[in-house]
Amino acid sequence: MTILCFDTTRDDCNVAVLDPVTGRAAAQILTLPYGQGEHLMPLIARVLAEAGKTYADLGAVIVVCGPGGFTGLRVGMAAAQGLAIALQIPLYGISSLQALALSESAAGNILVAIDTKRGDNYAQVFDASRKPLNDAWVCTDTQTQEFLKSYGAALSAQQPIDCTRIAQLFAQGERHFFIENPAPLYLRPPEVTQSKQAQRILETKRNA
Repeated sequence: MTILCFDTTRDDCNVAVLDPVTGRAAAQILTLPYGQGEHLMPLIARVLAEAGKTYADLGAVIVVCGPGGFTGLRVGMAAAQGLAIALQIPLYGISSLQALALSESAAGNILVAIDTKRGDNYAQVFDASRKPLNDAWVCTDTQTQEFLKSYGAALSAQQPIDCTRIAQLFAQGERHFFIENPAPLYLRPPEVTQSKQAQRILETKRNA
């Protein structure tokens, strides 16, 4: 079964398609701070074409399910769920922290820290086999340094997630890294501000 894996939780659209039988893979990354909803599906179509595949060839979808940017995360999850339902194929998720750990080639314990752009990090420590040693958490830069010392870990280089490698691990049966029928992974609620214009319209209707 051909595997589609993609990530929209960070500042990019990252897509890979793998044929586990032949080992042939195709992958592309678009770096962009926003607009994943506009670019994701066309990028998936291009990567499928590059791999010589169509949607009908897909046997599984893997989506990076967070933590990460709220809008990008929702875009990716909605697309993955829609594809799984439309194609009647299984959907699997993997956390962004776990995926980054699996993309890291450094030996020994590593700490993956994703900048939240709010003055702190999403972080988690993994051992040499990339098994998590603690739960994911939100921490300051100072706390991150303290955990590096306490776990004797190296800080991940924070390269883009290697979606091809993630798909390969799935094809090799490393299913313990994956979540079946995933939900978005949030470590804290999103910051949402109600539109003042919408509030004024509501008040106008009430007073009419």
